[in-house]
Amino acid sequence: MELKATRVQFKCKGCGGIMSATQDDFTGRTKSSVNVLTTAGALNAIIKKHEGKDIKTVYIRVDDIGSSGAAELSGKDIPLEQIQAIAQAKLSTR
Repeated sequence: MELKATRVQFKCKGCGGIMSATQDDFTGRTKSSVNVLTTAGALNAIIKKHEGKDIKTVYIRVDDIGSSGAAELSGKDIPLEQIQAIAQAKLSTR
């Protein structure tokens, strides 16, 4: 259980891997300057800042790598753009 934020989980139908994002990151509220004026938004920003992350960047956590073989990503919070680049690279090698 994580008390920091509500997380939304996603499961890949191909490899069975599981990723998650905070509700603010999932909905895109993270990118809004107004979001830090809400209690949840301020808490999300404080936690990100404390963890050395950019408060306006959307992060995705790799909860389970499934059969993807990407063990180096397991348990890490990765910027969405980096996840997209990794996926694009994997697709281009097929």
